Amino acid sequence: MNFPTPSTVLSSEQLEVRAQQALHLFGLPDAALTPLGQSDTTVYRVGGLDDHHYVLRLHTSHAQDSRALQAEACWLDHLWLVVPDVFPRPIRSQAGHWVEAVGERPEASPVWATLLTWLDGEPLSAPFTPEQAKDAGQLIAQLHLHAEQAESFANLDRPTYDLTYFDRSWQALQRTLGIARVTPDQVAVVEAAWPVLQDLLDPIEAVPGGYGLIHGDAHPGNFVVQREQLRLIDFGRLGWGPYLLDIAHSALDMESAQRAAFLDGYTLLRPLPTTRDLHFRALLSLAALDNLAFLAERPHELDFVLDALPSVIGAIARLTADVTTPPQTWSDQ
Repeated sequence: MNFPTPSTVLSSEQLEVRAQQALHLFGLPDAALTPLGQSDTTVYRVGGLDDHHYVLRLHTSHAQDSRALQAEACWLDHLWLVVPDVFPRPIRSQAGHWVEAVGERPEASPVWATLLTWLDGEPLSAPFTPEQAKDAGQLIAQLHLHAEQAESFANLDRPTYDLTYFDRSWQALQRTLGIARVTPDQVAVVEAAWPVLQDLLDPIEAVPGGYGLIHGDAHPGNFVVQREQLRLIDFGRLGWGPYLLDIAHSALDMESAQRAAFLDGYTLLRPLPTTRDLHFRALLSLAALDNLAFLAERPHELDFVLDALPSVIGAIARLTADVTTPPQTWSDQ
């Protein structure tokens, strides 16, 4: 399944009207709304009358259709049943639906609304400590173990994170930044690397470490801490991909000590193949490009994107060289 291009632009007043519509549908007409942020979705904290709090999401970008949102809710509900209070749980509306349509003409041009339980906890204010990195590794391994065992979810309608997906991200990054900011040399490096990436990652299902449902965006900002326990939020990029890609997303902001602690925690629960280095480096570079493509759409992140792009291109160039350069023989020394 491919996500369509974001298109809906609504004022804050229009968004609040739709949020209030959603609250009525979910049986919370008198709950308080607190805006939290906006990217692919507009997110509100909902204060319920029963001392419970919720997260209301208005999917204003059309990045996901109702089937994809239904699939996300189905998986989250399963996770909550097997591991309560670690992942958010979807809430059904009064009509029994996980996904509701709101808007002036919801039957013709809907904005999809979903409601999740609020997970108490503080967002990480800094990169993982080694202890947190180890705990995060165990949590991601636990998620992957559940994915491996959930054969009944094999047909969930979620995106696939393969080379086609990452090529679209790279093309989007070039369009957003323009030729003045992405140099011909940088484009040439990525183009030269693509056959190498295909050899390593095509077919994506055969990447060492396994393939299945992944979080898709397991960076430190999507973990919260409650009484020293990590919880994982924001499953908006849930999809099909190699389990190593989740590890790559988590590792993007980690130093070597944190990364080692993360892998130690992960392998306490789920083994990883020893022959993963080149595949992991490839996925790490693609995850970084994908992240830059996402951030480049936000004007306040542009300086960061421009500063980070050369190092990401450099990592791709080094990967290409390491794969294509024959190993030295004794006579070459």
